[in-house]
Amino acid sequence: IELLRKGDQLEWQEFVEELSPKLFSLFKSRMGMEDQEVRDLVSEVFLKAYSAISSFRGDSSPTTWVYSIASNLAYDYIKRHQKDRDMIHYTDEVDYAVEENWQEVELRKQASILWSLIDKIPASYQKALLLYYLSGKSYREVADVLGVPIGTVKTLLYRAKKSLRELYEREKRTDRI
Repeated sequence: IELLRKGDQLEWQEFVEELSPKLFSLFKSRMGMEDQEVRDLVSEVFLKAYSAISSFRGDSSPTTWVYSIASNLAYDYIKRHQKDRDMIHYTDEVDYAVEENWQEVELRKQASILWSLIDKIPASYQKALLLYYLSGKSYREVADVLGVPIGTVKTLLYRAKKSLRELYEREKRTDRI
């Protein structure tokens, strides 16, 4: 950590080389991003880490700290691109379905619905969901990243799922889904 704080280039290079493939894999597989978007997001993670290393308190491992930065950037990315996911037009879906299979179109619709519902729950619930389900983190890792006890993580996930279920039912009753 001290070498990273001092800006030791070799140490930073090793740190980046060790974590980059993990972050790349995480963003690519869990968020379905294109390679260039993934590279940009991973680069942004390390730029933020580099500029904030002096504020790293050492309460967690450097890896957990970087994952926390990555989690926040992923959350911001999802928020920024929510509109893009919602912009699938019916005609595009029909054209796509003719070329591909109907299951893919249905999965896209369901994913769009899920993301729009996730967008409506509190940010703390969203972050816990993203870390646990999309990032595949354990309760302990989510707790470390969010800086809360494990019990709070379990509560956040329970409430997030409950909120999503209630929103889904409400939307379904009003024929918005």
